Amino acid sequence: MPSHFGTRRKKTRSLMLHFFFISLLVVLFLPSVMSFEGGGGGGEDGADPFKKGPWTPAEDALLVDYINKNGPGNWNAVQKNSGLNRCGKSCRLRWTNHLRPDLKKGSFTADEEEAIARLHQQYGNKWARIAKNVCICILLVNISKSCA
Repeated sequence: MPSHFGTRRKKTRSLMLHFFFISLLVVLFLPSVMSFEGGGGGGEDGADPFKKGPWTPAEDALLVDYINKNGPGNWNAVQKNSGLNRCGKSCRLRWTNHLRPDLKKGSFTADEEEAIARLHQQYGNKWARIAKNVCICILLVNISKSCA
C-alpha cells in the first residue's frame, strides 16, 4: 500500500464532516433567515407589482397608443413608460397575439386553404415553416390567376 493512502482517507473524512456541518447549519439557520412562503419576485410586502389576469379595454388602448407613438420593441420600456401595470412579457404577448393591426383572425379563404394543403404536402407537419410561406404562396396563386 502506498504511504499516502492514509492521508487521502483523512482528507475525505474531514471533507465529509465539513459538508455535514455546513448542511446542518443551512438546515438550522436558513429557514429563520429566508421565508419560503409565496412565489418569487414581488415587493417587500409580498404583493406582486404587476397586474395579472384578463386585459381591460383601457389597458389595450394604453398599449396600442404607446406602440403607435414609439413602435414595438423594448417591452420593458413599454411597461415603464406607458403607465401600464403589466410586465414587459405580458405587453409583448398581448400585442403579438391580439392587438397587432396586421393580425388576421377568422376563417381561411379558399386560396389560403389550398396554399396550406400544398405546403403541408411539401413540408409535412413543420407548421412554422408552413406559416412563414403561406403568404408567399398565396401571392403566387393570385398572380398566376391574374395572369391566366
